[in-house]
Amino acid sequence: MSKGQGTECPEISVVIASVNGPDYVDACLKSLRGQTFKGPAEVIVADCCGDGVTELIRRDYPEVTLLSFGSRKTIPELRAIGMKNARGKIIALTEDHCVADPTWFEGMYRPIRPTTARSEVPSRTTRALKGRSIGQFTFVNTANI
Repeated sequence: MSKGQGTECPEISVVIASVNGPDYVDACLKSLRGQTFKGPAEVIVADCCGDGVTELIRRDYPEVTLLSFGSRKTIPELRAIGMKNARGKIIALTEDHCVADPTWFEGMYRPIRPTTARSEVPSRTTRALKGRSIGQFTFVNTANI
């Protein structure tokens, strides 16, 4: 996963809504670092948990864009703010308690190369912390919007 802050538009932007704290964000970001996809990607964490997440990202994940808020926000609000800041051709939404399969980026990118105005495809099921699982995510191809 690269910062995606240069002149090159990232192929994939991942927006993480963070409401559970640094331990969850850390596990999620570690799984994104382990992606097999080699194209440019950016990761945006929209966080309303505070200092613990800010410190973690500044210390261990300098390639991640952090949007931090002092007041509590809902997951839909965090997603919307993250999407407004995303620059990728494809935007993937997830939450801090999700741990992505190593081929998650590849799995979403392969069927929706930037050729259509809008595509939605389910991802592979992701493993989440504490035995929870998430079945589908929405991926938006923004190439022609």
